[in-house]
Amino acid sequence: MIPLSSLPPVGGFLAPKHAFRSVMLTLFSLALPVFGATTPPIVEGFNSGVPTDWTVKNQSSPLGTNTWAQGDPNSGGGSFIARSGANNSYVAADYNSGASVATISNWLISPQRTFNNGDVISFYTRTKNAQDAYADRLELRLSQNGASLNVGSTDTSVGDFGWLLLSVNPTLSPTGYPTAWTKYTVTVAGLSGPTAGRFALRYFVTDGGPQGSNSNYVAIDDLVYSPVGQPTLGTATVSQITESHAGLNVYVVGNGGSAVTEQGVVYAQTFINNNPQIGGTGVSQRTFPPEFDSFQILAESLSPNTSYTFKAFATNASGTAYSAPVTFTTLKAMEPDIEIAKGDASPLSTEVVAWGYNGSGQTNVPFDLFDASSLATGDYHSAAVRPDGTIATWGSTSYGQSTLPPGLANVVAVSEGWLHSVALTADGHVYAWGTNTNHQTEVPAGLEGVIAIAAGYDFSLALKTDGTVVAWGGNGFGQTTVPDGLSGVTAIAASRYVAVALRNDGSVIGWGYVPPGMPEGLTGVQAIAAGDGHVLALMPNGTVIAWGTTSAATVPEGLSDVVSVAAGSSNSFAIKRDGSVVAWGTGSYGNLDLPAGLNGVTRIATGATHTLATRRAILFHSQPLPGDSTTLTFSIQNVGRVPLDVTSVSLVGGNVDDFSLTQPSATSIADGSGQTFTVTFAPTYGGRRTTTLQVLSNDPDEPNLDVAVIGYAIATPPAITSPSITQLTATSATANADVTADGGSEIVERGFVYSTSYSNSMTTLNGPGAVKVVVSGTTGPYSAALSGLTPGTTYYYRPFASTSYTTAYSANSSPLFFTTPALTPPDIRVNPPTGRYFGQVERETTTAPTTFVIDNVGGTDLHISSISITGTNADSYSITSGGGASTIAPAGQGSVAVTFTPLTTGYLSATLTITSDDPDQSSYTLTLGGTGQSVPALTNPAATNPTETSATLGAHLESDGNSTITEIGFIVSTTAANPNPTLGGTGVLKYL
Repeated sequence: MIPLSSLPPVGGFLAPKHAFRSVMLTLFSLALPVFGATTPPIVEGFNSGVPTDWTVKNQSSPLGTNTWAQGDPNSGGGSFIARSGANNSYVAADYNSGASVATISNWLISPQRTFNNGDVISFYTRTKNAQDAYADRLELRLSQNGASLNVGSTDTSVGDFGWLLLSVNPTLSPTGYPTAWTKYTVTVAGLSGPTAGRFALRYFVTDGGPQGSNSNYVAIDDLVYSPVGQPTLGTATVSQITESHAGLNVYVVGNGGSAVTEQGVVYAQTFINNNPQIGGTGVSQRTFPPEFDSFQILAESLSPNTSYTFKAFATNASGTAYSAPVTFTTLKAMEPDIEIAKGDASPLSTEVVAWGYNGSGQTNVPFDLFDASSLATGDYHSAAVRPDGTIATWGSTSYGQSTLPPGLANVVAVSEGWLHSVALTADGHVYAWGTNTNHQTEVPAGLEGVIAIAAGYDFSLALKTDGTVVAWGGNGFGQTTVPDGLSGVTAIAASRYVAVALRNDGSVIGWGYVPPGMPEGLTGVQAIAAGDGHVLALMPNGTVIAWGTTSAATVPEGLSDVVSVAAGSSNSFAIKRDGSVVAWGTGSYGNLDLPAGLNGVTRIATGATHTLATRRAILFHSQPLPGDSTTLTFSIQNVGRVPLDVTSVSLVGGNVDDFSLTQPSATSIADGSGQTFTVTFAPTYGGRRTTTLQVLSNDPDEPNLDVAVIGYAIATPPAITSPSITQLTATSATANADVTADGGSEIVERGFVYSTSYSNSMTTLNGPGAVKVVVSGTTGPYSAALSGLTPGTTYYYRPFASTSYTTAYSANSSPLFFTTPALTPPDIRVNPPTGRYFGQVERETTTAPTTFVIDNVGGTDLHISSISITGTNADSYSITSGGGASTIAPAGQGSVAVTFTPLTTGYLSATLTITSDDPDQSSYTLTLGGTGQSVPALTNPAATNPTETSATLGAHLESDGNSTITEIGFIVSTTAANPNPTLGGTGVLKYL
């Protein structure tokens, strides 16, 4: 390696021109030249009329019958012969381009080219002989809009061909157009740089056509487009790489026909810009005097252990040419760098971690899921792509969102909407399943070549290899109306009703219900994520820009060194380069409650209620039984440049008693080397067991390195007994069971699963039509209400209990089932059933209420519309309660209370009528009866002849009350405390 002292300063000379060239001959002796972006020439004699790669557009108005076509030579009785070649080897257009009196606008458009200043376009043209003179005009126009063929929509518009290079006979003079082949030449000038576009020849005549005063016949022959060249560069190379410097070597092979005015190199961190150009994002530029065709420039102040991409460039009058990009990585800093790896030094496995709301089991990650290459979260469901290209799903299955299409394989990505799922396979095809309320699972026919997918609330997106986006599903907010002409897309994201795309220039575009506030002119974005009301943009320098209307759009102050972002409904996540996670926003479902010790994170996905992440870990996949053990070998790798000194290797926290380790044989590890150690998993209990490997060393960035250690112990499945159904009705039932043992592993979920599908009669959670009901608790008896059942239907059911690694069901050998009763109509019963006799009651005296109990012994609700008393003596009876309209459920009761107040004497009857929707007894009648009685009437009571010990009492008996008098007399109170005596009262004497 050449020492740094031998390198020149930036911009300095290595040696005089010729001496340097001799030095560089060895370096570039095998280098193939890289030519500038010189566009192909065009040499066209129109030997067969209009060439197939040219385009004709006749915009004349009114439109005529002819357009550009092969020449009509006088040898065939026509106009004239070609300038060269066969007699008819030219192209021509005439007055029949229009009809009647017309404005002729007939376009002949070239293939696409990249134009530069100095390019030359020449052609020959002529019209008929002078005696046939009518005014003709021909224009040469240039478009600077790539492949566009837009000439406007009218006879006078020019569309993208607004640059007029040349006009033959611009004033439409009758004798102004040449009548012999005449050459016209134009040199392109005024371009800002290389420009993609087309040129066009336009036959443009006003007051033309067969009945107009102008237009005759124009012909074109021997057209030549001669592009000027850009400089030619040899292959760029890199030498003398250190942790902070690199020598960038350049060889300018040729100047392209004009003097090189500037040359040098451009470079950037590959993470920021892998295609650097002058003025690009994150690009550094170094120049060298143009008189040297071979030179080296020293790039300084580079970051250690960082990938850079550089290109050489040279500029002349035609523009700037670049060499092919070259990528190199600076050396690591002169310090140790620790990594924990498998025993063969390959990277550690990753596990899936979940947190947040778990109402449907969406955070119950399958115990055998590891090394997932893609994660996705829906409303209450989750999905991940396994290393073998299959998909693992868990959580809610209510809408089929977790029920995979049969045979789905070779999956490379999965995305979850609110209640639907989308998968991308390695061959570029898309599959979707789940709810289809807005056609979000109807993948467009013929869709292929897809490289990325995203699912929103009720819509789906696909990014194709050509940089275009396809959308389908709900469009209530325009979320599937992809902007016209959108191209160059490199990434897509979707959330509730918003779609976002990242273009290859680092700009961001959104459509649908787009959150406001995107910074004006935002470019250079590396990655995007979309939430319900916000968008995240990861910038090349590791910072995050956010916009929107929620707190999730407020980035924590000082956040930096970010390598990945994720957005949920109202939360945001950032993964930093060291594998740590930063979260912000609203944590109403526990989304922001990061698991303790979360580190080594490699990817993250978040949604409305929960979050998933993968993190590097020491994983035991062999899953020993409690009492057995498994030993695996791992290694401490020093990927730094100086020795790594390890001061401690230990296991701490968690289920540390289930794990043990052997110490590495050496505590000082040379750069580029490693030391192995073993970890043994000997579980004392079933299920998931964890601890932390902690390594202390002199690594300045990670002096205290923590790595999760995770093992799963196989235990006996839980035992479930005593399944039964009680309280069965037409629409509900109570399921009962008993978890008698957890099998040595914690129960994380228990409940019942039921289905009406006979194919799922030995009912399982993933079987057809399965409905899951979860009951809190672990072991012991439990019950669950099964509601919303269909009357007259057979249901198959089983209790279940799940641990972190398995799900067990009751051990029945035949299907468990019950049948809901068929619905019967309402059926009224009343007690007492026929009525009530209230007995003999004194007139105008009210009895205690009599209650009639109303039962519904039918299978559907009984609706009572009215309860009334009718008949001759109805006014002697009253309803005191329960007299209005009411509804009585099956097996339910109601009541009505009636009192008797005779208004006259004698037997008094009436009818109590209960009107309902009982189809057999819509009017249920009961007889009410009672006898009214009157008492004797006495008047003129008097006391005469009073003495100290006696008095004479008298009265007049007016009436016997229509009944025989059985006793008559007087009562006297002997105490002032009873001034109104009655029979049996205090101090009362009776005299007969």
